[in-house]
Amino acid sequence: MSQTAMRVGDRLQTAEGLRLRCLEAQELISHLQSFSCHSAGEDFSKLPAMFTNVATMAEAAAVSQRLAQLAGEVAAAQQRSKAAGSSSTSRTPTKAGKASGIGSVEHTLQVLEAYRNWLEHRVVARFDAAVADGDLQLQAQSVAIMTELDKERSIAQRWVASRPAFLAFSPEMLDEWVRSASRQPPLPPAGTLKQQQQQQQGASSSATDAGTASADHGG
Repeated sequence: MSQTAMRVGDRLQTAEGLRLRCLEAQELISHLQSFSCHSAGEDFSKLPAMFTNVATMAEAAAVSQRLAQLAGEVAAAQQRSKAAGSSSTSRTPTKAGKASGIGSVEHTLQVLEAYRNWLEHRVVARFDAAVADGDLQLQAQSVAIMTELDKERSIAQRWVASRPAFLAFSPEMLDEWVRSASRQPPLPPAGTLKQQQQQQQGASSSATDAGTASADHGG
């Protein structure tokens, strides 16, 4: 009885996993269609709200990354199919024009790339504002979104470039620093500073003892 229940449970779990994957695939196809039917340009207001709302920027970044991967895989499969059939068939100019228009994989990839660039610029602007305001939480959120876009390296480089401690010396600055350093007196040999400190401490202790003895004698 217990083994039967375990088998039923495993089948239910497998069925639930398949159901969730189907729902996810259905949602991705719906989003992919939205980008496929979107006209060229940077007005993305007609896309689903998830892709334009500030509160869902991280989710939008992750989904757009997944959509770009899927569209790229489809485009690669089409290229392989065309290469395999090019020896026996030829495409007409009319068909080639239709293939690159709205609804085509090429158009979808172009719109996705434009959207991801637009989202990146939006996140970078928020990151710069967070750095200026010292808002560490917003900085972390911006980094997380850029990670979903697979562009966290660019925002890291941007942050490093804004830190004076990481700015590289220009050749002129380096030459001036070398000249200034050469005019400084040489450092004392190793151990000299420690020896001087010990001598100063000893002299101070001797002066203190002498003062105490003089006070006792005067009393």
